[in-house]
Amino acid sequence: MSSKHTPGPWAIEYRGGHSYNDDSPRPVICNDKLQRIAIISLWGAVNGLAVEMEANAQLIAAAPQLLEAIEGALRISNLWTLGEVDAPFEDEAKALETMKANFEAAIGAATKEK
Repeated sequence: MSSKHTPGPWAIEYRGGHSYNDDSPRPVICNDKLQRIAIISLWGAVNGLAVEMEANAQLIAAAPQLLEAIEGALRISNLWTLGEVDAPFEDEAKALETMKANFEAAIGAATKEK
């Protein structure tokens, strides 16, 4: 699958100078060439949500790896064909189909075009 996003890995850098009235360092998501991808808002830190702000930065930085992992898991899960399923394994078969649908939905959400 080809993606249009900036290739990973992404990392968190702490940089200042992103606001006209506040020069304090904030999390900035960067690629491996230290090019800025996203600046995490200080709104959370100002309102006592610094831990949440940091967690958001970590999740965003992990996005390329997560997308790659989900794409790989979907390819592997597509190798399994579920013909007739014995009664004791019906729940597992349903779980596999749900998992595949969730993989496809996540990939679609991350790669959809506007």
